[in-house]
Amino acid sequence: MGRISEISRGVNAHKREWANGRANRAKISRAAALVLALAMAVLAPALAGCGGEGDAEITLDMRGLAKTLIGGVAFEDQMEEATADAFRALYALDSSDESVKDFVLYASTGATAEEVTVIEARDAASAPDVMERVRARIASQKTEFENYAPAEMAKLDDPVLVSHGKYIVLCLSNDNAAAEAIIEDFIE
Repeated sequence: MGRISEISRGVNAHKREWANGRANRAKISRAAALVLALAMAVLAPALAGCGGEGDAEITLDMRGLAKTLIGGVAFEDQMEEATADAFRALYALDSSDESVKDFVLYASTGATAEEVTVIEARDAASAPDVMERVRARIASQKTEFENYAPAEMAKLDDPVLVSHGKYIVLCLSNDNAAAEAIIEDFIE
């Protein structure tokens, strides 16, 4: 009986050690999961800002940028802010089109192709479609100015056209260097 009792005690001791080890492992696993969850909660907002240029969370002072371009770039013609109806007509957008969330458009009186347009697409995924609308606008302007005012073709052939996240900026002028510098300052 002594040998059986000794074996039984050994088995019971092994079971207790195994159970204690299992409980300790469970405690460690719960602690590790808690630490991991806390680390994710702390780091998630910081990592969300690392999306790069395509990040939809970028906020751009559109009106400030447009006004700075108007004041800081030499335009030949008087620049006037356009209405929503004029913007939709120029960029072939009907009232049901929701790809554009907001815009600022300054256009010349029509004697030149000069223009400043800042567009906020609905989101970064919509930006390529909006960019195509801007390119179509430039192509349309080329057709109009080709015979009417051929000197304007230089502006249309070399526009300042920038896409940043959900924003698109177009500046048609004779001063691309100034326009690019202003846009770069606003985007940074």
